This record gives sequence, C-alpha cells and structure tokens, in this order.
Amino acid sequence: MFDGDLLAERARVTPDKLALIVVETGERLTYAQLNARAEDAAASLRDRGLRKGDRVPIPGTNSLEFLATFFG
Repeated sequence: MFDGDLLAERARVTPDKLALIVVETGERLTYAQLNARAEDAAASLRDRGLRKGDRVPIPGTNSLEFLATFFG
C-alpha cells in the first residue's frame, strides 16, 4: 500500500531500475540502493533525536548526500 513515501514505493515496484547516475563519479544507483541510503540518512537523523514531522535544513549543493537526506 502507498503511504506517501514516493521513493520507497518506487523501490518496492522497480527496485532494480536505474534511479540516479552521479555525474562526477559515474556511480549508478538503483531505486533500492537510493532508498537504502535514504533510510540510513533517516536513521542517522532519528539517532540525533529528530522525529517524523520535524523540520531539518539541508544546506548544500545537488549531491547524492543531499538526495539521501531529502528523501530520508
């Protein structure tokens, strides 16, 4: 069932489909891999005391880390 988490839903439906290519390094991530990075980022934020609904500024440029934190 879809609960509003677009990345997790895409990872469930098409886990092995290419989601992202990091131009600088050529690294290629599937939706499952990108979702795993987002889940790791979310866990890191929870470990710091943040909870669902809290607001978190994400300074920086477009990067894999930015996307993982955004979706996390």
